[in-house]
Amino acid sequence: MKLFAPLEAGAVAGAECEVVELGGMASASRGPVFEDGWDEGVTAVSEALVGIADRDWSRRPVGRGR
Repeated sequence: MKLFAPLEAGAVAGAECEVVELGGMASASRGPVFEDGWDEGVTAVSEALVGIADRDWSRRPVGRGR
C-alpha cells in the first residue's frame, strides 16, 4: 500500500484544477468545431484526473495521518 497516496491525490487534484482553467481558451480563429472539441477534451481530461485522485485517495492506508 502506498504511504504517499494522499499527497499524490492532492497533486492530481491540483493538476485537475489547472486543466479546468483551460476550458473556453481555444483560439476562436480555429472555428466553432475546434472550440467544441477543445472544451470536450478539457472535460474528458478533468474527469479522468478526478477519477485518479479519488482512486488514490481511497487507497490511503487506514489510521495514517489525516
